Amino acid sequence: MKKKGLDGQNRLPNVAPASKCMLRKLKLERVKDWLLMEEEFVANQARAEPSTLSPAPQTLNPKPYTLKTTNPKP
Repeated sequence: MKKKGLDGQNRLPNVAPASKCMLRKLKLERVKDWLLMEEEFVANQARAEPSTLSPAPQTLNPKPYTLKTTNPKP
């Protein structure tokens, strides 16, 4: 016959989530490293070829257009 009472309620199982937490931590570190490598790659590409990533500067007519009148003075 089993004893029922406070002894059964006070005993809690040993919970050790350390392995799952460690796996989650390693996964997040791997993702962080991947994102840092990607950020560095994009920065290097931007420095290597700035003309292909940025729009070309406008050099058509930097001054505003002025209308010249040809009406003779009376």
